[in-house]
Amino acid sequence: MGLSNTAATALPYGTTVAPESAVAQKQLLMRKSFGALLFCATVVPYLVGFSHMMKFSKLHPLQDWILLLASIHVPMTMYLFTDPAIRTQVRNGPIKFIVVPILLFAVCLLFFLASTRDIMQHKANVLTFFLVSVLSWNLWHFGKQNIGVYAYYRLSQSTGGMLPIERRLLYIGAFLGAISVSYLGLKGYQPQYSTDTFGYWNNMADYVSVSGKYLQYIVSMFSAVYIIYNRERFGWKTALIFFLCVNYFLPSYLSLDVARWGDFYAASGFSHGVQYIVFLLFHSFNTKPALPVSKKPNAIRIMATHIYVLIFVCCFLVIGDFYYWHKVFPVVHFANETSEAYWSSLFSAIAAGILVNHFWFDSFFWKFKNKEARDWMLERYSFLFKPASIGPTK
Repeated sequence: MGLSNTAATALPYGTTVAPESAVAQKQLLMRKSFGALLFCATVVPYLVGFSHMMKFSKLHPLQDWILLLASIHVPMTMYLFTDPAIRTQVRNGPIKFIVVPILLFAVCLLFFLASTRDIMQHKANVLTFFLVSVLSWNLWHFGKQNIGVYAYYRLSQSTGGMLPIERRLLYIGAFLGAISVSYLGLKGYQPQYSTDTFGYWNNMADYVSVSGKYLQYIVSMFSAVYIIYNRERFGWKTALIFFLCVNYFLPSYLSLDVARWGDFYAASGFSHGVQYIVFLLFHSFNTKPALPVSKKPNAIRIMATHIYVLIFVCCFLVIGDFYYWHKVFPVVHFANETSEAYWSSLFSAIAAGILVNHFWFDSFFWKFKNKEARDWMLERYSFLFKPASIGPTK
């Protein structure tokens, strides 16, 4: 019998709950909350992608929150560095965690600063292709995260692990997301950075996108048939989350239109960002620092016990103010067009550097095959991997 079924059994009148049972009930609540939030976040792109009524321009307050949560999760990666286990991983891998990130920042600075004059003259062809490449990596990153979302969601529902065929389908879905930008990404960046029509490349990108569209339809039908054929593995929520994760980019292929794709990209970024924030939030709930034993808890000790929750909230507020609210960090104004262009290139390069480093770090921190990362996840998400048992006592 699953943990959730055991917890649902009513306790007889007069029964007291053992400390172990109280822990188990708390873990059960965390599992259910974690699963529910992941489920809601993953549904978002479909609600937007299939709805022709929703226009961000008509929902300005909602638009602000969508853009905030879509982008704030990127620098929130810095929150993970407050975890001693993550810092140990960094110390044990200085090349991949220190040298490569510096090089990624240097590449972004090179592309943007070297292209500043070309940007002012709308001749930044090289930068355009670089940005399309970053956007493609971005959507691959979205799809890769969905592999973890599906695996963790199954754990939250006590339905066992993921099968190899399911993992392959999720990888195919991530690949389809990466190639979906070939046409629409080029169409989106070209008016902003270059007057070149990119005739040959647009034709090639059009061919890739149309091929991806039909492959996406095949994958959608296959995943639906797979769920039906293996229905004993799925409850309705698990089946839906699997279908949505595999076909995360289906809405973008249904309408290969730049304007509609922009809406979908914002919605999928929002969904991806909320998924990531959920992982970090529950990390903060379940991570406790080692403290000396004390019989008399006080306010300072309570705060120390929940220090990671406080750090998470502080990171969110500081980054949110720097990016959007500007209550503490002011909006920067520039003296003239030329200085604005160079400062804008610098800020864009830093933002791009933070983004690609977010991709890079996450590809290792959450890699379950790696022993250090696996041990860290097993400990920090013990409410999923190592749930306590519930046993009422008289």
